[in-house]
Amino acid sequence: MAKPRDERRRLFADPAFRTEMGRQTGFVAGLAPSWDRLVLRLAGRPEVRRWQEMSVAEIAAARGMTPLDTLADLVLEDDLRTQWGVVLMNYDEPAVADLLRHPAGLLALSDAGAHVDTLCDQGFTTYLLGHWVRELGALSLAHAVRLLTAVPAARYGLRNRGRLAPGAAADVVLFDPARVGMRPTEMVHDLPHGERRLLQRAEGIVTVLVNGTPVVENGEPTSRRPGRILRGGI
Repeated sequence: MAKPRDERRRLFADPAFRTEMGRQTGFVAGLAPSWDRLVLRLAGRPEVRRWQEMSVAEIAAARGMTPLDTLADLVLEDDLRTQWGVVLMNYDEPAVADLLRHPAGLLALSDAGAHVDTLCDQGFTTYLLGHWVRELGALSLAHAVRLLTAVPAARYGLRNRGRLAPGAAADVVLFDPARVGMRPTEMVHDLPHGERRLLQRAEGIVTVLVNGTPVVENGEPTSRRPGRILRGGI
């Protein structure tokens, strides 16, 4: 990685270098435990994006190539701009479904927003509703909505939040169960000095109200900011 880009391009095209990578033991090419857990997370060129969110093993099978050659070829086809992801934990979906249904479980995020150009899990709520509810049927829609609203509000002590009731804050998300989900992850350059960050947009979200004020209308964010910081017990 410390070599100039032209040198890296030459190496990825060199059969001897590919053979050297193939000798790595324990981890696939020194990157991941197995080819089915090394995933093309983000592509730079449109022609490579067709493989986004697929593992090297899946892409190799589709292209009729070895996984190692598939990885090296894709790196060159995307001019070294591809971002790869390694699935390390919670990749067993039946086991994760049990975790989601466990009464002691709480849906949340980790990392506190760090590593903004390499990690983005902000779409976990829409992914839950689209993948785990609609596609897999691991949860009922009502159960999933409760896990995203009433359960965390009660656990964190957020009074008058997380449920629709007289006197409670009018926080409402109106979505289409047939379409709700997470769009493919993308890279945007909207941080100070044009720095980059990953972004996950939602599909099927129609309207969002915060304290009774629309912050999303017809699927598009508005300029209104009626929210405030909440602390437990307030």
